[in-house]
Amino acid sequence: MGACDLQPGTGAGLGLVHLRPTAEVDQGASGERGRIPRSPEDNARTRWLRLHEIEAILAQCPEWLEVIVRFAVATGMRLGEVCSLSRAGYQVDQMNRAYVVTERTKNGERLIWPLEGWPKMHVEKRIAECRFPADYLFPGPEGGNARTSVNRKLPGAIRAAGLKYGRKDPDGVTFHSFRHYPEQSRAPDYPQSRPESAQSGMLGALRVLADSG
Repeated sequence: MGACDLQPGTGAGLGLVHLRPTAEVDQGASGERGRIPRSPEDNARTRWLRLHEIEAILAQCPEWLEVIVRFAVATGMRLGEVCSLSRAGYQVDQMNRAYVVTERTKNGERLIWPLEGWPKMHVEKRIAECRFPADYLFPGPEGGNARTSVNRKLPGAIRAAGLKYGRKDPDGVTFHSFRHYPEQSRAPDYPQSRPESAQSGMLGALRVLADSG
């Protein structure tokens, strides 16, 4: 269990917002403007889950997948971020506040995530079980990185819960959907986590799920 002196904003980085066009104008050989192609509809950032839907999915998950889903609902973390968390990324500051630090994200940043409630208890339990710094905090069924196993097992769990799976169906659910939960609570007054995401820090949702689990 390591210790560190973390200052507000350390490790998270506010980052830059990069604007890019959602459609490009096709031009024929003559150089004339053609139709503007529409991007296929993707519900991954608009589908918001309800509590009973999350509970139904959890009921269909094996234990190793259930804790990954619960943690994703609580933190708003992406699948790759959850699956890459290791014992080495667990830190405690001088005020005895616990954090996990991600590997570098797709934006090249390391993000600091405060822990409290069920996430903190689960991570500390896992820390006690780990033998090496590289051990995963949320391992797959064989003990390694869980990402491939999640992609294989989650669609069946979602369908078994009576929901549709996939990005294109308006009612489809994917792992990204766990970042969307309407009853959010404010994250603790810890160093910055993901300031640009209004869906992050969903600790209230996890408290409800933990009480019912």
